[in-house]
Formats: sequence, C-alpha cells, structure tokens
Amino acid sequence: MATSETTTTEPEKTEGLINSLLVEIDKLKEEFDEPTDICKSKVALSKNNMNVPKLTEQDKCLHTTFDKETCLRRISTGLLEFQVYLEYLQKNFNNKASSNALPIATKALFDILHKKVSCPCDITGPAPEVTASLVEMLNELTGWEKKTAMRLILCDLQEFLQYTMRVSRIV
Repeated sequence: MATSETTTTEPEKTEGLINSLLVEIDKLKEEFDEPTDICKSKVALSKNNMNVPKLTEQDKCLHTTFDKETCLRRISTGLLEFQVYLEYLQKNFNNKASSNALPIATKALFDILHKKVSCPCDITGPAPEVTASLVEMLNELTGWEKKTAMRLILCDLQEFLQYTMRVSRIV
C-alpha cells in the first residue's frame, strides 16, 4: 500500500516557526486597547531607552550587503538577547498562552539557526550583569511606561523576526 508522505524542508519549517511567532505577537498586541500604533509614536520611541536587538546594515542581513555568516551570528545573538524581554512579557501578560509560547519558540528558532553558523560555540547571550541590570530596569517600569515598553518589545521582536524570515529563505 502506497502512502503519500509530504516532506517539509528545513527552510519551510523555519518559516513556519517564525510565522507562528508572528501570530502569537499579533495576539498579544491585541491585548492593548489603544487603537494607535505605538510602534510609530514619536513620544513612545523618544522615551524608549531599551536596548532591544535590531538588525542594521552592519549586521550584513540586508540584500545589498548580505553575508551569511555575519548575519546568522547577529540573528542568533539577537534571539538570545531577546530572552530577557520575552520573560518580562511572559510575567506581565500573566503567563497567557501566547506569552508563554514566545520564549519557547524563539529558543527553538535560535537552535535551528545556530546550527547553520560555522562556529556556533562563539555565540553567547548577554553577560549576567547586563541581564540583571535590564531586568531591574524593566521591573521598575509602571503604568504607561510599562505598557509602552511591552508594546515596543512586541514591535521590535516582530520586526526582528520579519528580517529573520527573509534571511531564512536564502540560507
């Protein structure tokens, strides 16, 4: 008896994982009742003193400057750096399913992309003292600043993952 087995390629699995992360981010963004897009708010961005991972031209992930090794290293490092922010979201969304899924799926994405780096042992997360300082800063936020920080983290993660998806299609 013949069976039709569909195989999914690694890039398709990676893209599927990123898509599922983007869906969870959208679910969490819906928790906020303000209709304005805080991600583009000049006031919110001016008060944003978080050092959330971003991909820039120097990371060589853009089409014109693409370098696989440099880009994958930066993405891998960025995914590790996001973990403290994701734990903050998890805590402040009271462990909703979507907020619980983000750190797990992001770690799974890190594991996939990390294997594609020529020397993965060189990639490390932030230093413990940097993490502790960031956790302290985030935990001091209250009211509007806390809510804004949560939304900006979601926006920045979404943007980071969108770049990562583009890269995952070519590596």
